[in-house]
Amino acid sequence: MWFCCLLAVACVLFGIDGIYTSFSQEASTVRFEWLGFGYVPLLRGTAVASVVLGGMLVRRGWSNP
Repeated sequence: MWFCCLLAVACVLFGIDGIYTSFSQEASTVRFEWLGFGYVPLLRGTAVASVVLGGMLVRRGWSNP
């Protein structure tokens, strides 16, 4: 279960980093032109989902030592 906690903490940290990262529009349009204006909201949603999933994993890892 320690691996679960470690993975969860990494998930939460990368999710928080993704939420507060500022994205350059020039770099995003080169590879993801088909997403259009949905590029940044999609990344923010993925980061939030990562934080939520990480929180659930931390809770599960701590409840089953």
